[in-house]
Amino acid sequence: MPDLILLTSGNSSRMGTEKAFLPFSNNLTFIEHILACYSGFSKSKLFLVVNSQNYNDIKQKVSNCGAQLILNDNIEKGRFHSIQLGIGKSANSDGVFIQNIDNPFVNHSLLKGMSSLYDPNAFVVPQFQNKNGHPLLLGNELVRVLKENATAYSDFKIFLNRYEKRFFVSEQESVLANINSPQEYQKWFPQMR
Repeated sequence: MPDLILLTSGNSSRMGTEKAFLPFSNNLTFIEHILACYSGFSKSKLFLVVNSQNYNDIKQKVSNCGAQLILNDNIEKGRFHSIQLGIGKSANSDGVFIQNIDNPFVNHSLLKGMSSLYDPNAFVVPQFQNKNGHPLLLGNELVRVLKENATAYSDFKIFLNRYEKRFFVSEQESVLANINSPQEYQKWFPQMR
């Protein structure tokens, strides 16, 4: 099964609070829900890319799940740099899921559906009404190329355009969620006040 690279190294400036600890349900935060889904889905490794401000809090929160924390000291380099840091640690031959902390609506059905389309030379993206969502599933060949040529690419989309894109058609609009502000949080979680 693919490994997980969970990107949590942004500074959450628009949200005003650490997104990893936003309530997903009455019992779970975003990070707890996401890690529970991936842990329950497969026995692959969990890699969390964090920043120096949230490192200790996240380490304490996830200490029981066996996740490996990867410190991104250069968050100004952007999301692709975090992806490269995570990929550098993965040794799985079944590719990797790339999951953003602000796209929390992952579940076993979505992961299973995306995994059914896995190809080592392609990547899989969920799609709702012809709009692309999250997470991404990278085939192992893409992971290998990124590992061996870490500095050759500066733009993740340009890199992905070299490979086949496979679509997992989802009936869940939530694959499009991108929760970066209090207003977006209220849109997707109106019950959380």
